[in-house]
Amino acid sequence: MVFVIRRRWSGAAVATVMLATVLAAGGSAAAIAATSSRSAPSALTASTRLAPFPGKTPREILNLVVSTMGKAASAHIRDRTVVNGSLASGDWVAGVSAGTGTQRTLFGSTFRVIRVGSGEWLWGDAAFWAGKNAPAGYVGHWVRLTSADYRAFAAFTYLSEWAKQVSGQQPVARVPGRALHGLPTLGLRDRSGIVLYVATRGKPYPQLLSYPSTHGQSDAVEYDRWDAPVKISPPPANQVVGNI
Repeated sequence: MVFVIRRRWSGAAVATVMLATVLAAGGSAAAIAATSSRSAPSALTASTRLAPFPGKTPREILNLVVSTMGKAASAHIRDRTVVNGSLASGDWVAGVSAGTGTQRTLFGSTFRVIRVGSGEWLWGDAAFWAGKNAPAGYVGHWVRLTSADYRAFAAFTYLSEWAKQVSGQQPVARVPGRALHGLPTLGLRDRSGIVLYVATRGKPYPQLLSYPSTHGQSDAVEYDRWDAPVKISPPPANQVVGNI
């Protein structure tokens, strides 16, 4: 079994991260891709929306955003990718000590993850487990993740994984922001048209990472509920049927 980190590239910029599983036997796969609903632009004037972070270059603002993310307690992240009409979407809570999420892959399968401390558990539907040589009893039940390969599915319960995606951007210009989650934002655009929208009130957390639609693919990642309390429990022991 080989795990591949797939990234959409446009020029030198890293785009939406998709965690894909390619199986040596059977050739089935499961992928993580990315999401978001796009909020309508605010009524702020362009000059007002470009004013925040005086004296800082787009790269310096991005560095501030990444640094702030590194100190965050938690965030809620929704991702959405459409490739030639096929949808992948995820809904994740990433915290310091716990996280959880549900992902529908481009291949039509669905899996869920719970992480509490160092413990990680996965639930997969029949499409997810197809071709993986896993016991039939794993379908629709929780299994504890113990191997490095399968623990990769829990990557997006860690806020540091989302910070890596943001830090990979290469912004070159400020652009007018949008009102997102009740906050004014500033846009940071790279040469390929990817725009990161950053809150300009309160902490400079990312609110939306928006990718241009190209070659039948569109991507977006939306972030909200920064630093909200995270209360997640492991799955009940009687629902955990094995380790993988």
